Amino acid sequence: MKTHFDVLIGDMVRHAHDPEDITGLADLMKGFQGAIDASAGGSGNPISPPVITVSGWWLITKGGYILFNSVPNLFEAGDMLIYTHSSGLYSRVDAKTNDAQVDITSVFTKLLSGLVTQKAVNEHLDKLVTTSASAPSVTNDSSSGYFAGSFWLRSAGEIYQCLDASVGAAQWLLVGTSGLYNDIGTAGEIGFGVGICGPGSLPTGLVPISGTFDKTHANYGNYQVAVDGSEMVFVPRHWMRIGDNRSSLYALFGSNAVDVAKLSTFASEAEANALGYFLPRCFIDGGQVQPGYFVDKYNGWSLTNSDGDVNNPPTRGIASSKKYGNPMSSDSAGRQTPTNPTYPGDFSNARSNGQSPAYYAIGMFACAKSRGNNFAPTSLFIERNLFFLALAQHEALYAKVNGGTITQGQAQSIAAWYLTSGVSAPRGNNNYGVDNDDATISFVKPTDGFWAVKSPTEACQTGSAKKGGLDAMEYCTHNGQKSGVQVNGNQWLFTQGFTTITEGGQNAVSITRAAECVVTIPNASASNANYANGKRVWFEGSNTSEWNGFFQYKFYIISDLTGNTFKLKDKNGAYINTSALSADFDTAGGNFTVRTGKFYVLKESVALKNMLGAAGTGNANNYFENPQNFDEVDPIAFIGGYVQVLGNGSNRVFSGSTDRTSEAYKLRSCGIPVDGNAVGGTNLMGQDYFLIWLVNQCVPLSGGYWGGGSSAGAGAAGFGCSSGGNGRLISARSCLYLVG
Repeated sequence: MKTHFDVLIGDMVRHAHDPEDITGLADLMKGFQGAIDASAGGSGNPISPPVITVSGWWLITKGGYILFNSVPNLFEAGDMLIYTHSSGLYSRVDAKTNDAQVDITSVFTKLLSGLVTQKAVNEHLDKLVTTSASAPSVTNDSSSGYFAGSFWLRSAGEIYQCLDASVGAAQWLLVGTSGLYNDIGTAGEIGFGVGICGPGSLPTGLVPISGTFDKTHANYGNYQVAVDGSEMVFVPRHWMRIGDNRSSLYALFGSNAVDVAKLSTFASEAEANALGYFLPRCFIDGGQVQPGYFVDKYNGWSLTNSDGDVNNPPTRGIASSKKYGNPMSSDSAGRQTPTNPTYPGDFSNARSNGQSPAYYAIGMFACAKSRGNNFAPTSLFIERNLFFLALAQHEALYAKVNGGTITQGQAQSIAAWYLTSGVSAPRGNNNYGVDNDDATISFVKPTDGFWAVKSPTEACQTGSAKKGGLDAMEYCTHNGQKSGVQVNGNQWLFTQGFTTITEGGQNAVSITRAAECVVTIPNASASNANYANGKRVWFEGSNTSEWNGFFQYKFYIISDLTGNTFKLKDKNGAYINTSALSADFDTAGGNFTVRTGKFYVLKESVALKNMLGAAGTGNANNYFENPQNFDEVDPIAFIGGYVQVLGNGSNRVFSGSTDRTSEAYKLRSCGIPVDGNAVGGTNLMGQDYFLIWLVNQCVPLSGGYWGGGSSAGAGAAGFGCSSGGNGRLISARSCLYLVG
């Protein structure tokens, strides 16, 4: 295997070397000046670079920040710092394995071929790297000094390499963009929220498409899955901070200010934590910190490569992510069969790769693997990360508009859904074919034999968007650009990452009318440890409208447990006062089942791709039957009625905890607010709903559906669907990690 370096191409600049004669790569590197320990340099106090009067390079032995062309830049052990005396500029060779891989030995072998004198080498070096506002052409050839291996850096950010320097027929290949591998971008700018996966990390079977490397292109950071043509978006690892008073956004958004920092901003998680930044949970999978994640671009699967016959194995079919794809659902009424060949399919139709999914919720695990064994249903962690990125995009743009540095029109050229007032958040099909907050955004109805005949009350769409007859995808993505991920409406998405276990239930014998009402059940404490002070208790069932208003589909906190009786407290710790009701509680009018349960968040050690949905197998990876895969949590926000709306004035909505072992960190990762005072509804949070319930084996829902109205959105979540849940308004999408 030839020796090579992984090079961050965008950091290379033209430079000359000083040896008398160069006959090979070893001689070329004679400009070595020594080693640098950069560990003393921080992002706020970088060490100064060495200063010499000749061109040369240094090897970094310990990572840290160096003042690099007047900007703090993180160097890691193994990197090289190069100084070009003629231009007075420093450049960098990056040894990170997830950056663009370029075989330096090969490049310099071609460069030095047939060259003996320093003069000849210097002349050739002049064409090693060219910087220009234009792209190279067929006339940038050997007659101008170019050779196979030459680089061309376009000021727009594109990087080209010469494959053939034949006179008049030069061939240049677009190989990437300037130093943007694994870069989340900057909030409030084009290209934010997605990025380019380093070629060394790109999973097998995913390929770049036209525009993947161009930050201004609709396909920036977008990739295609070779097996079925699915479109996926790469979201690089980054740091995030919420509600920190050191934030420049704090004066505008207080405890709801969201900052996003590029991975290169900090040398370590500890350094990030010290400034209030945390590593989002979505970048930890299988116990490993991931370079990023891939997620389906469109909000719901469509079926491809299917022969339509689930009753005659081996049938095929892949749950895909395609624009204008007819939406699959978890409802068997949409199943594609020989007699319904134009139907869009349910989960059970995705039988490729040896899968046999159930059509309902637990089928999502096998359904995702119809595309390949490493694919998995998306997680609540990923979906909430997209929501926070959308929030950060809005806040950054609002700060610019509010500060007078850009106009609202300019902001909308960066995020199409941006508004200075009103709901400034991604749009979607949430009002029967249009967006609830902007009826000018409409959606194309499917033409298949199932959805096409449905009435407007079942207005599922293809996931596409139109405005004034033109494609309007940018209005519906998390970053407000065509490159982003759809996150609002059309169909609820099944996700993984959170679940519940119910603990039986008993009918209330009585509930008193009192300033501190008392609930009596047949057996609260003598033999049933489920009922205990401080536990959440859920009421379901029906009585008169007065009593329903207090108890139907609500959580309270058990207090003052004595025998078979207990009192109730609300989210603020106040006793529940029923004294103003006009009539006593009477079971003749109906009853309430009083139930407790436990809440769980998936452990960091678990890999999403390993999770299985089949019940009763006893497999350690069975999602619903192995609590050891989860950490138990106690969400305070699960107090009150089942319909909640994110945000409440200026109150903090989500925790800013940097401690990955804390419950606050885990709950924020699921989009669960800090407490019951964080709900009520604000435009900042898109008026998105947070629906709470208590079901056994909960499968969280994300995003809302075609009739959700203001309840749908990037932050919308529902916790009332079980492992057996299904419906034509529920689908799913896939994700893919790079490591493990």
